[in-house]
Amino acid sequence: MNPFTLLLILGVAVGLYNLYRRAEYARLNRAVFLCLGLGLIAARLVFITIRWPYYHINLWEIFQFSAGGLDGCGAFGGVLLGIWLSAAGLKQRFYQLLTRLAAVYMPVLIAIWLACWLEGIAYGPPITVKELSWLDWQTPDNPHWPLPLLAALFLWAYLIWMDRHFMNTISMKASIFYGLGVIATLVFVTLLRLDEPAPLWLGIRLDLIGTAGLVIGLGLSWLIDWKLLKGKRYES
Repeated sequence: MNPFTLLLILGVAVGLYNLYRRAEYARLNRAVFLCLGLGLIAARLVFITIRWPYYHINLWEIFQFSAGGLDGCGAFGGVLLGIWLSAAGLKQRFYQLLTRLAAVYMPVLIAIWLACWLEGIAYGPPITVKELSWLDWQTPDNPHWPLPLLAALFLWAYLIWMDRHFMNTISMKASIFYGLGVIATLVFVTLLRLDEPAPLWLGIRLDLIGTAGLVIGLGLSWLIDWKLLKGKRYES
């Protein structure tokens, strides 16, 4: 089992443990597995789609998850879809489920960023400060900023801050803060990563397009939710 898979399993285990300690565990366990499943499937499908010229002649590798090949934007999109579907099934608002499931997806995301760091994925610009070169332990002769490690540390500190200010708070404001924290790390890594030439569409990197789409999708989700809540208040 490679480090990426091991850390992903650990992140899911921590997230499920966080949810298990809460009273709503029995109601949300299906939503958790739906979101995780859709996130994994979408991450793989997007990765294969944008690299189809390679997989077209190596079809047997499509199902080789152990060899790597997951797209971050696809994963976020799958989870977003899972939250909407689960919210409809549980008769909850989008922001409510997004906030409740933060106990699960935040540890998973931290684990994923740490796994990317250990695998040397998504490194950034060269490190010019010699004393900090140890951060990139894989290439000590030509160290680069480990963007996933910085993202994981930021999310960990951000989660502590969220727990202090929004402990057991289910509100639109809390969901927006959770969402902004997740998006901030994705935008940070996407804009600065230099590890591989990203596929292009009309001269624009596809990962940038995917990140922009997620930002728009999340914003529209909150807007739709806010409109529904406003209309409900007006009707009452």
